[in-house]
Amino acid sequence: MEDVMAKPLIFVSSPCLPAARAVPTIQRLGYRAAVVVPFKPDPSKNFRGEGESVWAQHADSIFTLERPADIGAIEEVMRIAVQGKAEIFHAMWGPNSEEPTLVEACASAGILFCGSAAAVMQVAGHKPATRNMALQAGVPILQGTESITNFNPSAEFLERLGFPGRPLMVKGTNTGGGRMIYPVRTMEELEKYMRQCRDALEMGDASASSVFLEQMAENPQHIEAQGAMDRNGDIAILGLRVCSIQEMRAKRIEEVPRATQIVVEKRKEIEGYAERILHYLAKNVGFGCVLTMEFLVDCHGNVYFLEINPRVQVEHRVTEFEYDGLDMIELSILLSLGYPLKEILPSRRQNRHVIEARVYVWFKDEFVDVPYVNFPFTPGVHVDCMLPGYVVSFLTPHIANIVVQGESPEDAICRMQDYLDEVAIGGTTKEGLPIETNLWKLKAWMGDPDFRSGGYTTKFVEKFSSADLQHAESRLRGELFTRRWAQGRVDPAVSEVRYPDAVLEL
Repeated sequence: MEDVMAKPLIFVSSPCLPAARAVPTIQRLGYRAAVVVPFKPDPSKNFRGEGESVWAQHADSIFTLERPADIGAIEEVMRIAVQGKAEIFHAMWGPNSEEPTLVEACASAGILFCGSAAAVMQVAGHKPATRNMALQAGVPILQGTESITNFNPSAEFLERLGFPGRPLMVKGTNTGGGRMIYPVRTMEELEKYMRQCRDALEMGDASASSVFLEQMAENPQHIEAQGAMDRNGDIAILGLRVCSIQEMRAKRIEEVPRATQIVVEKRKEIEGYAERILHYLAKNVGFGCVLTMEFLVDCHGNVYFLEINPRVQVEHRVTEFEYDGLDMIELSILLSLGYPLKEILPSRRQNRHVIEARVYVWFKDEFVDVPYVNFPFTPGVHVDCMLPGYVVSFLTPHIANIVVQGESPEDAICRMQDYLDEVAIGGTTKEGLPIETNLWKLKAWMGDPDFRSGGYTTKFVEKFSSADLQHAESRLRGELFTRRWAQGRVDPAVSEVRYPDAVLEL
């Protein structure tokens, strides 16, 4: 009989969604999977759906925290990892996944960290340092400043950046995920956001310790390049992703670039810049493992480097489904273990279009109960989903990724629209009010002519007024409720929720 305990243990520290994504890959590779999550998944909840990567409770060991906020506390997470006799540590895209002190803590404990070296994280985590690195690698950037710690940029800085006149972005030096990014067009706005950042620092937000200014790109597309690097310094660019559908600077929909978005020459230019950055990191900084380089392409076709994410990205599935047999989690593990890149990369590229949509819930409570989730099995559609249970607001309201493949962009969009019609998520707040999701927004965006043609930029979401979205929500909810009621598909158990709209989200 096989000695299960003899298998090496990979420890995953992340909120439930990335932990659920990692477990099947870890076990398929022959390792044991241990996860530490804010709340233990509850198998008694009402879940329906396709199940390769949704079952976090299939982990060999599950550790829960007395305080959910401790998922971001390195000392507490490392204490559990050592106690659980972890041999390998994977942070996925959760808290501290870009924190060099976590890499150093793993090294001190004799645990192999899956991911970029601490030195790479240090460069990637300091945005002005990343910009300087890009310049040294021969990659263009938008004009900007170094870190500003007194929140009072000099008149010389502003004049050099053409401000006022040319809009600027105020950005946190050490922040990511869309946090602390403010567009400014007037001196009044600049002073307002500088004051806001200073107040955040005084309230104890260490990430607000400094900011920098950067010229604003005109109506850009947001494009990212998926890169990989082995411990020998060999590199590869695995593909590009379009991430221009954003709310509050945070991505909502990602897809494979279309011919209408990036012509062949521009694709080669972006991939060439990404290769320069990877070569520079390999030669001068350290091991990069799996990492993403982000770019903006303005309305004049100019390409500018934006930042590096030295970890597995949420939207990694888009790149996976362009290949036969590519698993980005597996790739990050094998690269960290020292496997040569040329021996583990799949060679066959698929001619298919891939779109990913992120599903969110919105609420004001510390957490809400989500007792009903329905993601039906559908060929050509893959869902990564955390189980029904408590969703922790201070970590992320992100509960699922829906990934659709099609023979063409139009085919993939139609498949996504059809699938969104079938998704149901139900739950209530502490006050008994129905939780809200962004499913109806995704549906409205998918049906927009600019999205369908591929002619959209990061300004896409701004054109939808609140009245437009409310009208779309009301119409789509009504259509779905009527159709399901007529077909006898309203679940009696679900109707116990106070309002039907709590389940019939679109």
